Amino acid sequence: IVMFAAAPLASFLLRFDFSLYNQWGLSWVTYYFIPALPLLLATKLGAFGFFRLYDGWWRYAGFKDLLGVVKATYVSTAMFFLLVYFQYWFFATLRLPPLISEGFPRSIYLLDFGLTVAMVGGARMIARLWHEEMRPISREGVTRLVIVGAGNAGAGLLHEIYRMPVERFQVVGFVDDDPAKQNARIMDVPVLGTIDKLPEICRAEKVQEIIIAIPSANRSQLQRIV
Repeated sequence: IVMFAAAPLASFLLRFDFSLYNQWGLSWVTYYFIPALPLLLATKLGAFGFFRLYDGWWRYAGFKDLLGVVKATYVSTAMFFLLVYFQYWFFATLRLPPLISEGFPRSIYLLDFGLTVAMVGGARMIARLWHEEMRPISREGVTRLVIVGAGNAGAGLLHEIYRMPVERFQVVGFVDDDPAKQNARIMDVPVLGTIDKLPEICRAEKVQEIIIAIPSANRSQLQRIV
């Protein structure tokens, strides 16, 4: 709720160059922001609830979570836009002043959309990074590790290592025979060379353990790696 309210507040500050008054000398805080805030909060809370974004565990936030935030923010912005113009029409038919004054800045819709995505999505990404980067180190220390196979299995393994609640492994790199993967980086971990170079890589990087992440490898391929 705090982020949902902070995004439009920051939007108004940006729109009016950090001044509390618009070009006609009216305070946008009382003229636009406060009347619109309950409707903004209602649409955002409803849209985020519809997309079940309150059920996610922030420490495991990923691209799909960010995409869900974008969808929910888009829906809430569209709902707010339609409701603002509906209340203009509704109160005009009753010959009463609207709840949200006419002339509501259109740029606020776009600014609020971007800032809501940035704040809510950013908070989830920061929570995930905090759990991944600030993990306690294992009592046994950190084991230097090389992953054989820089495909989906290797990337998935690296991802799971980063998610461990205690830091037990330092993945120094991958090895893979695919020429297209040489010198590439996966989650900032480099592909150090081919499998034939594994002995010298292990000596140079002081590797303590090796994990084979090639599900399709046959018996002879596994024997070669070992």
